[in-house]
Amino acid sequence: MPDGDHCCVPLCTSDRRSKPTDSVCLFHSFPGSPTTKSGNPRAVSQEEKEVRAKWIAAIRRDEREGEFRVVDCQTCVCSDHFLEDDYVRHEKQTGARLNHSAVPSVFSWSDQWATKRKPPADRTSPPPPKRPREPQSDKAKYNAEKKKVTQLELQLEEAKAELEDLVVECSLEMFSLARFQDCDADVQYYTGFPTMAAFEACADFLQLSEENVISSRSKPLDDDTRRRVRGGGRKSKLSLKEKFFLTMVRLRRGTDFRLLADMYFFDTATASRIVTTMVNYMYLRLGSL
Repeated sequence: MPDGDHCCVPLCTSDRRSKPTDSVCLFHSFPGSPTTKSGNPRAVSQEEKEVRAKWIAAIRRDEREGEFRVVDCQTCVCSDHFLEDDYVRHEKQTGARLNHSAVPSVFSWSDQWATKRKPPADRTSPPPPKRPREPQSDKAKYNAEKKKVTQLELQLEEAKAELEDLVVECSLEMFSLARFQDCDADVQYYTGFPTMAAFEACADFLQLSEENVISSRSKPLDDDTRRRVRGGGRKSKLSLKEKFFLTMVRLRRGTDFRLLADMYFFDTATASRIVTTMVNYMYLRLGSL
């Protein structure tokens, strides 16, 4: 226990003599004293020297170096400037001891103990409340989903048709009338006509048209067929002149239907139907000659 009667912290009025007897106010001497209470010299560690310097700096007595002198066992700091955690048992009571690294930190000028104003409230107007969305009925949801499915089905059909057209274009680049029309020798080899001009003249004489070819069938046309002939149905992949060329390849070279189907990228039944239809039409146009 130090012999000092008052606290050396500026602006602090704590005094041992004026404190009530029932109040707990402890007075602590500075650490790192070079002598004991009995006046005998003692060894001071570097840690004690550093803590002693921190005490002097914390109580703001280091502004003018040399003017403040610590008198061992006389100069002291009261417990009002320490926290509960600074003590060994984390509480201020008679006979309590400070931790070795404790430094006074509670002062009248400390910012952490000053009363702070609350920040001003935000004066901006709050956003308007969102209107709750009205739940859709089950029927409305069903109709909306059905509409989406219908649109997707239409897009799928269009994509399929576009893909088939691209397949036909690729096949025509491999084997078609357009590929051989500039070479009379190829035209003669596949069709028997000596030149491309002769092939064109025969096609013009036959008056190839969708309506003429369809009407040459022995069976009457149904409504769907008539609608397709007038342009209401889906167009054929091959033109009539291309079908005439396919038929002549079959007649001239005896090409198998399976091979024709592979050459034009459709099934064997389609190849057979095209050849049969064109042969019947050619018989009706050329049979009287």
